[in-house]
Order: sequence, then C-alpha cells, then structure tokens
Amino acid sequence: DMFLLVNILIKPLDTQVTISCSSLVKPQDLAMLPKMENLNIFTLDIKTCPLPPSSFAEFMEKLSLTPSSLRSLKIKANKNTTMGRSHMKGLGSLGRISIYGTVGFEEDIFEETKNVSWLALKSNQIRLHQNLFKPFNQLVTLELGQHELQNFPLGLFKYLTSLRRLNMWQCKISNLTAEVFEGLNGLEELDLSVNLLESLPSDLFLNTPKLKLLNLSANKFTSLPENLFTTTPELKLLRLN
Repeated sequence: DMFLLVNILIKPLDTQVTISCSSLVKPQDLAMLPKMENLNIFTLDIKTCPLPPSSFAEFMEKLSLTPSSLRSLKIKANKNTTMGRSHMKGLGSLGRISIYGTVGFEEDIFEETKNVSWLALKSNQIRLHQNLFKPFNQLVTLELGQHELQNFPLGLFKYLTSLRRLNMWQCKISNLTAEVFEGLNGLEELDLSVNLLESLPSDLFLNTPKLKLLNLSANKFTSLPENLFTTTPELKLLRLN
C-alpha cells in the first residue's frame, strides 16, 4: 500500500508539509500522493524520498501546492544522488535551503535560487565545485558542518560578499590558509571546531577583519601564532577549550 510507504505531516496553520518515504518508494510512486488544495505552504520538508524526475516546483504543482509561496526547502537524501539546476527551477522565492545526506551537486544547481539568505549542506561527502556558491551574493549564513572538507577549492567563498556566519565544524579540516576566506570581508562568526587543525598561519584572518566570534575548540593545537588576531580588532569571543 502506497500510504504505508509514505507519511505526510501537515503542521498547524498549514505552513509546513513534511513528506517521509521508506526505502521502497520509487520516483513514479510519488505521482500517487494525494492533492493538497487550499494549503498556503511556506516550508516543504522531504525526508529520504527519491528526487522528483523534473523539478520540485513541478512536484508541488502536481500536489496542488503553490511553488511561488515556498520560502524554505529541506531535503534529506536516503542514498547517493545528484541534484542539478533543473531540480531547483521555479523556486526563486526560496530564502532557506537545507540539504542533508550524501548528495552531489552540479555546479550550477543554485542559479535558480539567488535570493537564499540561509544555506545548510550537512553530512555530505561530495566535492564542492569552485563556483557552487557564485549566485549567492545575498547569503548571510552558510552551514557546512559534518561535511568532509579536507580539500576544497580556493575561492570557494569569494562570491559570498554578504556572508556573516560560516559554520565548518567537524569537517576533517587539517590545513587552512588566508586565501580560503577570500571575499569574506564582512564575516562576523566563524566556527572551525572539531577539526584536525594542529597549527594556523599568522595571516589566516587577513580577509576577515569584521570577525567577532571565533570557535577553534576541539582541534589539535599545541600553540597559536602570537600575532594571529592582529587583523581582527573586533573579535569579542574566542573558544579554544
């Protein structure tokens, strides 16, 4: 029975729909979901379901939901999969995107969602393309926790001119240079906790002069350069425990 394999939860005031799938659900099974007329949905939460064959917007329309009202999209992948620009087509109204699981991203996946201010890509083991974040000149918060980032391309963040918060905790990072933070002149909060860092270059924060909160706890430091924070005069909170 299809409805034993898929669970649909509608939160109060009809603002969020959560669709959870078992591992047996196939893409064509999603066409059997019931219509949801007269719901003004702001958040769509899809858990362990196969990706729609076209776009999430078209998937919503088939359920009688309005893509243009959507403000937040949450996706938890159940297996290795790849998402591209076609999946995000028609979702220009999004302000928040969360993608969890082992998901690969085509380089232009976010070209249709340039208004996003909050982005989370967590528990991901896929390489990030150098221009992946290029559309996001309005992005304020980027969450990359639990994402394997031992080797990520220089210039990955250079287009994020509005970014204020960057979270890279538990990302297996063992080496950093100032070039990694190129373009982040307005960054105020940086979390590098629970990584594999043993040392830091003295000019690491050259490109982050507005930094106010810094978390370096749970790394492998024995010492830090004496002049590490000379380029961060606004730093108010430092965690090192």
